[in-house]
Amino acid sequence: MFCNWDAEEYGLIGSTEFVEEFEKQLSQRAIIYLNVDTISANNSFDASTIPSLYQAIVDVSKRIPNPMKSETKRARKTMYDTWIRTFPSNMPSYPHFPQMNIPGGGSDHVPFLNFIGIPVVDFRYRNSSWTEYPLYHTLYETPYTNEHLFDTKNLAVHRAVGQFWAELARVFADSPIIPLNITIYADTLLNVYVHKLKKDIDPLKHRYPEAQDAREQLSHLIRNCQEYMGKVLKVTAYK
Repeated sequence: MFCNWDAEEYGLIGSTEFVEEFEKQLSQRAIIYLNVDTISANNSFDASTIPSLYQAIVDVSKRIPNPMKSETKRARKTMYDTWIRTFPSNMPSYPHFPQMNIPGGGSDHVPFLNFIGIPVVDFRYRNSSWTEYPLYHTLYETPYTNEHLFDTKNLAVHRAVGQFWAELARVFADSPIIPLNITIYADTLLNVYVHKLKKDIDPLKHRYPEAQDAREQLSHLIRNCQEYMGKVLKVTAYK
């Protein structure tokens, strides 16, 4: 299914209304939501997603030709090659994964992930400073801007994003087993997410007695994550 959304800037109204109206069908039948919002530069591919999609996204990016001639001249032949160089991994356990942030709240993937829990990826080309460009959301955001500032080689960057988009959709449509990696998901949940929570909550125990409830909830979360990791390892052992 391909969708365009109304009223994104007014609070994700179009996508939210769609998800609320078709909640039952989506929760039972949708397996992934691929979100494309804007192009803000031509430096590198970038993706925000959840851990269970890391592997599939990286695998697809390695199959997409690099749209920037300046990069191919430096022997960076694929989208992945520039991506891993521009945004190196921030996960010691997965040094071959470029940095992929958890999706934020600024685009139409939000109701799909936050409301009904569909795996999402929000992807784009951007610059290396994590900032938007000066013309962002002005009347100067025109086809001329794309063709003469961002994508001057016959829209090569747009083509690369489209190739990634189509290939990732094909992978999820054609694979006999849906390529969600539950091992990476469980590992990241336990050793990254919970670790960060513990680091923030532990110092509170001596200063704020009322934080005891949070510490107890954290203990339950750690135990549940450990149990989940154990179940995942049992399942993957049968592959």
